[in-house]
Amino acid sequence: MSIFQSESMLHISLYLHSQDVEKLAIYLAQSGYFAIDNHFKISEPQSSDKNLSDTTLSDTHLSNLSEELANHNELIDYQHLFSQSKQRWLKITDYLKQVPSKPLTTFDVVSKQQLSDIDRQLEKINEACQQHKEHQHQLQQQFSALNNLFTLLKQFNDLDINLDLFNQNFGFLDLRLGMIPQNYFQRVQKALTLASYSIFTYLKEKDQLHVIIAGEKLQQQQVQSLLDASSFKAIIIPESFAGSPAQMLVKLEMEKQLLLQEQYHLNIEFQNLQKQYKQQLIILGEQLSLAHTFVSLSQNLYKQGFLSQVNGWIPADKLEHFQQYLQKSLSSPIVVESIKPTPENYAKTPSYLIHPGWMKPFENLISNYGVPAYKEFDPSWFFTLSYILMFGFMFGDIGHGVTLILFARLIRKHYPQVVSFFISIGLSSTFFGFMYGSIFSFEHLLTPIWLAPIDHPDLLLTIAFYWGAAFLSFLSLVNIYNQWVRAEFKSAIFSPKASSGLLLYISLLWSLYELYLGSLSSSASLLFIVSLLIIFTYQFKQTKTQNNNISVERVIISLIETYEVIISYISHSLSFLRVAAFALNHSALAIALFTLAAMTEGSWHWFTIIFGNLFILILEGVIVSIQVLRLEYYEGFSRYFGAKGYLFKPMKLSMQQLFNGAHSIKKSNT
Repeated sequence: MSIFQSESMLHISLYLHSQDVEKLAIYLAQSGYFAIDNHFKISEPQSSDKNLSDTTLSDTHLSNLSEELANHNELIDYQHLFSQSKQRWLKITDYLKQVPSKPLTTFDVVSKQQLSDIDRQLEKINEACQQHKEHQHQLQQQFSALNNLFTLLKQFNDLDINLDLFNQNFGFLDLRLGMIPQNYFQRVQKALTLASYSIFTYLKEKDQLHVIIAGEKLQQQQVQSLLDASSFKAIIIPESFAGSPAQMLVKLEMEKQLLLQEQYHLNIEFQNLQKQYKQQLIILGEQLSLAHTFVSLSQNLYKQGFLSQVNGWIPADKLEHFQQYLQKSLSSPIVVESIKPTPENYAKTPSYLIHPGWMKPFENLISNYGVPAYKEFDPSWFFTLSYILMFGFMFGDIGHGVTLILFARLIRKHYPQVVSFFISIGLSSTFFGFMYGSIFSFEHLLTPIWLAPIDHPDLLLTIAFYWGAAFLSFLSLVNIYNQWVRAEFKSAIFSPKASSGLLLYISLLWSLYELYLGSLSSSASLLFIVSLLIIFTYQFKQTKTQNNNISVERVIISLIETYEVIISYISHSLSFLRVAAFALNHSALAIALFTLAAMTEGSWHWFTIIFGNLFILILEGVIVSIQVLRLEYYEGFSRYFGAKGYLFKPMKLSMQQLFNGAHSIKKSNT
């Protein structure tokens, strides 16, 4: 296992009889270390000792299998059937809340006829699920409508009147029900009285009054105009409301009980659907998983006559076992050709990164930024260890560290993917807590093994600066290595982020140190000037202007970019002072906490200490985590991490593959 770079990979070309392709797809997925090649241009291997870049192929000798089979619609139909069946299977398992995850028990090739049968079975199951879903939807709509009626009826609890009266058309009586703003009520009441109308209030809701208005129809139009001007909102009584509110409440409760009974029967029906189709869905999922292997392989499959060619990647140390496995599994002969990728093809080669399981949370943080290209420096170990180290240095406290470890144990069942992260930073925080003599912000209970941060700020700032200088210098060396691996030799020597930049940075640190001592040697000055000239020349060569001739504009741009290189090294170095600043900040917060606690007595004193520690643990802990990540990303990754690689993802034979995103049929290679 390589610690600081991806495992060595081989590009594999497999030649076999076309009738064995479906079986091959299953065997490749079973092996667990073959990834389909989607980046290299397929070419006819000349010999096993040739480089991949040296091979060529005439299109007349190798026709695309997808195009050949398309004449009979075989492959296209198979892909369509698989896609349709998979979507139905996913839809059904999602609705029935079933996620089959058992290992496959059968490994037979799935024919087109079998796939058609699978699709028919899934269509039948889907119809049953859709019927249940439709019934459930209708029931939910009925519940929603009933709840609206309950809400409306609640307004009339204090009324003892037949509600259907408000829906009747009386010959001489104008009867209205509605709401009116409270500040309009008195004015409306006086106006209605003059019109021989009566108004009664039966409910007050915030600034709205619920009222009943009654009077002779002779003044109906004038009353309507008055109510419109007074923001009156009519309340419509549903036709189903017949009788008094108390009678309606009984009726609605009866309807609710009927709906609850229907819901109970639907729940029983749902459970029966789950039991009825559970085993069948597992079997169909197994068959779809087997079909998935061929559909995936068919997108990178080529044929000449009865001979088929498959291309992909495997780890170099698996080659011998891989050949033996395929020759033993297939009845017909198979030829395995392996080729080492050349530096110009490293960008198209997958990165196979192997790390301990506890580093997974840190790998996720790295993958948010990108994936290292093949053979480039793998930042996982450096990132993980430097992150843990800086976090503990900035947040050193025994009590807070132990709390983080206990927190990790508390969440291990629900969030197992982050447990090792909290344990790692908790251990680091605990270690530095002993070094600082700090426990739950108490700075004087323990004797520091090393020092108390608040008493030695100058030393902490000096250490942080040296750490930053070492950090940046090491990553410049890493960048030189990465560019050398990519055969970018010119850039590795002259780039400001590579050799010339490192030379400038060393000379800058050397010069500053000598100036601090009181004198500047000619050696340091000469090194600084030489590195500046190299960088200026490189920037001048890289600068593009309208005519690309030597001009004032081109010189000025190069000078500015050279100046930016110097400033960036200085600013990046000073950025690491935050490592010491947060260590001092932790001690300062502890002093502030106990100053506040000293102002209180009894239980309030301990409440202040406990609450203050929680505040420090959560707020400062989050801030420190973000600041460390910022240093890793912007001061670290931006210097050397191209993040242009892609991970090695071998074919797998499991139903879980069906859940990994919607399957898309790519256009066949030509």
